[in-house]
Amino acid sequence: MPKFETSSSITAGLQCPTLYKYKYVDLYRTLPTVAMFTGLTIHKGLEGFFSFMSLKESINKMEEYMDQELTGWTEDQAIAWEKMKVYLECYFLKWSTDDLEGMDIYIEQEFRFKSDLGLEFGGKWDVLIYDPKTMTALIYEHKTTSSKLESEADSYFAKLPLDVQCTIYREAAYQFLTTKECKLVEMPRLMYDVIKTTKSKPKTKKRIVRRKNETDAELLQRKEDAMETVREFGERIRDEYFPRGGESKKYFRHEVPYVASNHKRRLIELTEYAKLLSSKGFQEIRNSTSCGNYGGCAFMDVCLGRERLDDSLKFVKTEEKHPELDGKGNTKIQN
Repeated sequence: MPKFETSSSITAGLQCPTLYKYKYVDLYRTLPTVAMFTGLTIHKGLEGFFSFMSLKESINKMEEYMDQELTGWTEDQAIAWEKMKVYLECYFLKWSTDDLEGMDIYIEQEFRFKSDLGLEFGGKWDVLIYDPKTMTALIYEHKTTSSKLESEADSYFAKLPLDVQCTIYREAAYQFLTTKECKLVEMPRLMYDVIKTTKSKPKTKKRIVRRKNETDAELLQRKEDAMETVREFGERIRDEYFPRGGESKKYFRHEVPYVASNHKRRLIELTEYAKLLSSKGFQEIRNSTSCGNYGGCAFMDVCLGRERLDDSLKFVKTEEKHPELDGKGNTKIQN
């Protein structure tokens, strides 16, 4: 079993040591939510963007992933798919790859490195870009969120300098590039590349009022007839996402500030905490104040004794501690 830690495993441990045990020692994971699946699918389309593919090719890349992961599309998944196509189309309209000419681009590149205190970290960048002319590097971290975002001043971005992932990814990029003999005049920059998702669903195109002597079945049928089709729904939200004049409050690129002393201190903190997570005694500590975080912990019923990990329908047992590091990315593009 791999002994290295990732930003995801350390984040789970920071939330609750027992949660870390369930996920990274016992190797049980929850089944993907719609939000998680949307994020993973969008990532495939963004891989196409940074690989200089066309919009059509990138949408095809997302569709191939959907077909691979789903046995059949439900109505809800068809609606989610319409949203994802809009997200990607308007992303292509909002951003450009013109400034990436002549750069080395690493997409879904896996990494490993050891901290100064000897702990090994692992992970995978979404995109790492190195500019040999300026000898600078930039990491793009793709995120999808339904959080209320209006500007880069929102609290969503404020905590990022201390974020586990940002700290590990920045250090990993520095070590990765220097071992490849790439000269760097400064630490790699890190950009949060955020798409604000919508909870919208198809709605009736006009108000339906019960007619005199109309039966419930007839009223229901008229409501169904007046409902937007999936395509009409897509056209409506596309109008919301379309970046008029280059502006859109649905897409944000926020550079995470870097302070050398804060970065080094945070890396030491994460290393020391990760060492604690290797203790079986520490893994038995349950942080009950986190049970309600992020919509509630999926493992709460296990902690309460209402169900067991090995017979619950909510979990699946993995074969690896970090199954997301499968070596299937690692694409380098020299444009």
